[in-house]
Amino acid sequence: MTNFNFIKTLIAFKILLISLSSFASLSKSDLKIIEENLDYFIVDTKDYKIKHEINKNSGESFITEVQELNDGVYAIVYLTGIAGTSALVEIYYATVVDTRDSKNVKVLGDFPWEYRPHLDEDTNPQAKRFEQPQWIIESGKIKIKDTNINLETSLHF
Repeated sequence: MTNFNFIKTLIAFKILLISLSSFASLSKSDLKIIEENLDYFIVDTKDYKIKHEINKNSGESFITEVQELNDGVYAIVYLTGIAGTSALVEIYYATVVDTRDSKNVKVLGDFPWEYRPHLDEDTNPQAKRFEQPQWIIESGKIKIKDTNINLETSLHF
């Protein structure tokens, strides 16, 4: 290998390393829920590329997990609060974020993720009757269906 080819290879390797290091995965520790003028938002506290208004029910809201659904597409799962009268239900939603282009992070939407009985099923038997949202994750597409709110949608990325 000539010096020129070696230098070209070294430069290409450095460019690859820089581009890989510029993409960082989305982490729960880099996100929080804030309140502004009675509206609630998920914000990215690391580099402020995400600020998205969320669904809010009564009680405290907090981020529970971040799941990578597809390469660079994440679900930021959060508790919206607790709802119900005879059966209290914890309602969890997920904000879907596409981070594949780190300079142009896109929020794809906010969707029901899970319904859980508040307290436990023995003291709250009505709450366990909620049908769970269905998430079908395919390459380049996510289908979401929730019969509780008559939602059926697809996200393409």
